[in-house]
Amino acid sequence: IESYVPDAPYFDDPSKRVRRSSSLYLQDAWHFASQFTLTAGIRFDDFNDFGSTTNQKAALLFKPVDKWALKAMYGTAFRAPGFTEAYTETPPVIVANPHIGPEELSSYELQVSFTPSQKLMLSTNLYQHDIDDVIRQVPSNNNPNVRSSQNTGERKLTGIELEGRGQLMPSTHAFINYTHVIEAKDGGNIDDALNGDIESIPEDVLNFGITIQPSQMKDWSFGLSGQRRWNFVRSSVDAVFPGAGDLTLDDYLIADLNIIKKNVIDVRGMSVSLLIHNISDDTKNTTKNLAFRPRGVPRDGRQILLGLRYQF
Repeated sequence: IESYVPDAPYFDDPSKRVRRSSSLYLQDAWHFASQFTLTAGIRFDDFNDFGSTTNQKAALLFKPVDKWALKAMYGTAFRAPGFTEAYTETPPVIVANPHIGPEELSSYELQVSFTPSQKLMLSTNLYQHDIDDVIRQVPSNNNPNVRSSQNTGERKLTGIELEGRGQLMPSTHAFINYTHVIEAKDGGNIDDALNGDIESIPEDVLNFGITIQPSQMKDWSFGLSGQRRWNFVRSSVDAVFPGAGDLTLDDYLIADLNIIKKNVIDVRGMSVSLLIHNISDDTKNTTKNLAFRPRGVPRDGRQILLGLRYQF
């Protein structure tokens, strides 16, 4: 992976602009006592710039009776520091830190699912995510006016998910997924006014989608999907840029339309697709990087993509 900001000033030599990684992973599943299935896996990743990390996951599935299932899951993961976090600097305000490490995640989940028929599946999932060594820009110990990316503090995210998937009609499938954040705490937030909350995350998220394949038009499929996010926790950009004030993201709804035609001009295996992303052209601000854009940036507007695919 090469840096996506090659013209930015770097702290170290140009070779640091390239990241090389290798991975090794193993996973297996065991069925026992007729009602239990245990799935376990381990993964090792090695990076040329910040070192290596080992993560594991395990899931225990219990099916006490037909149509009901209970699953308990545990896993660890990581987020590698970005190029801008490790190497980019804008003296004298921001200095690079090539020795920064990855963020580390431990997740715990408990899921209950109910499948009353082959056409309907309902589930609920309670989760907790613990993130350590959170990467954030903090003032230097020697000079509070100079900032650098550091591994500092931890975050805890607890929530519940509700989901339903089903076949509404022979040619129509749909799903809906709702997530509510119960608690989102940031143990290293430097802004006391946020009361320890994780900034700029939505407390409620709704995902939905519907796919239609008309029986009279067997080579056609129509899909509508979308996401609504609301009740954002405010962000205090004063923590990064004194005097900038507060920023609370607006609620938004993004919807996409996808149309696919198979066997184009009677050529089997050839398909053409039309994707209209963000149908409503909603460009409300999003805070992709508060460190460099204190008031947020507009999200991408409406996009129209045309694709052609041939499968041998």
